[in-house]
Amino acid sequence: MTKKFKIKFSIKILFIMISLSSPSFSLSPEYKNELRNGCYMNSKQYLGDKKAKVYCLCTVEMLSKKYNNHQIDKLFKKKPEEVIKNTEFAARHCEKNKKAF
Repeated sequence: MTKKFKIKFSIKILFIMISLSSPSFSLSPEYKNELRNGCYMNSKQYLGDKKAKVYCLCTVEMLSKKYNNHQIDKLFKKKPEEVIKNTEFAARHCEKNKKAF
C-alpha cells in the first residue's frame, strides 16, 4: 500500500513541477492592463471613448489566449510588420464582433 502511495505522490509532484516550469499561455492582469491602456490611447481618437474601451478589452483578451508576458515582449521587439502580422487575428476578431460595442 505504501508503494502505491509513493508512486501516486511522485506522479503528482512531477505534474506540479512540469506545470510550474512551463510558461502559462495568458497575460498577467498587470500586463493586460498595460496593453489595454496603450491600445485605448491609440484607438480612442478613431473609435471614441466607449468603443475604444470595448475594442481594446476584446483585443487584449484575444492576445492573452495566445501569448504570455514573455512571448508578447519578444513579439513587440520585432519589426512593426511582424507585430501586425502576429496580432491581426485579435483585431480582426474584435472588429467582426462589433455588435459588442
